[in-house]
Amino acid sequence: MTGRSNPLPPLLTTLVSLHLFATKSFHMVTSTMYGISRASVSRAVTRFSDILSNLSHRFVKFPVGKEAQTIQREFYNVASKNTHI
Repeated sequence: MTGRSNPLPPLLTTLVSLHLFATKSFHMVTSTMYGISRASVSRAVTRFSDILSNLSHRFVKFPVGKEAQTIQREFYNVASKNTHI
């Protein structure tokens, strides 16, 4: 399905990567499931991870200052009340 001149389509790259992340499976299992080589799985996951990393600053926000202190205090209050599962 793929070769050096034919990279995986973006949708397949996304599906392969999400499958690997969600199942914690091995490249070999994922490659068999999607009918592609292990090397293609590795390239897809690397590419997808790089894209996610480059976009993370737009979607992931870490609190700072008073907001961070408030969240920490709220978390502690919830965690200290739920000491057993």
